[in-house]
Order: sequence, then C-alpha cells, then structure tokens
Amino acid sequence: MKSFAREHRCIFIFLGQVSPEVDGRQDQVPSLKDVRLPNPLDLAVFNKIIFLSQATKNTDQIAVNFCGKVSHCFMVGLDPVKRCVVDLD
Repeated sequence: MKSFAREHRCIFIFLGQVSPEVDGRQDQVPSLKDVRLPNPLDLAVFNKIIFLSQATKNTDQIAVNFCGKVSHCFMVGLDPVKRCVVDLD
C-alpha cells in the first residue's frame, strides 16, 4: 500500500472506531491499542494515525491526538455559529 501510494502520489484515508472502554478510563485519550478492527490488520503499515475525541462530555472541545514516531496532542473547538473549527490557543 505504501509503495503504491508513493508511486501514484496519492493518500489513503481509513476511518475506524475505538473501543468504548476508552470512556471508562481516567485519561480517556485513545491510543493504537484501542482501535477496533473487524479483521486483523497490522497498524504499523500506517505512517500517520490521528484520533479525534470529545474532550469532555457536553463540550465543543475536540482533542486531536497524533500517534506515530513522535506523538502530540492539541485541542480545538467547534464554533456552532460559523460551523468551523477554531484554535483554542
């Protein structure tokens, strides 16, 4: 898949779900081990993995978690009036 994408200069995007067990944890931050897969798949084939999760219940804040060689997280907000994402920093 990676070689095909490089050769044809394209990007593959896969959407998935995380286990509902994340909600029961203290930090509620999803990680690779939380990805729910209907079929076995080596997640190492992906060079970028991004998790979007609601920061807390009843909020418009979204946590954006990048997982990979270097992981980092930041928060964005949803502006319901403008219908767009806004930077919270």
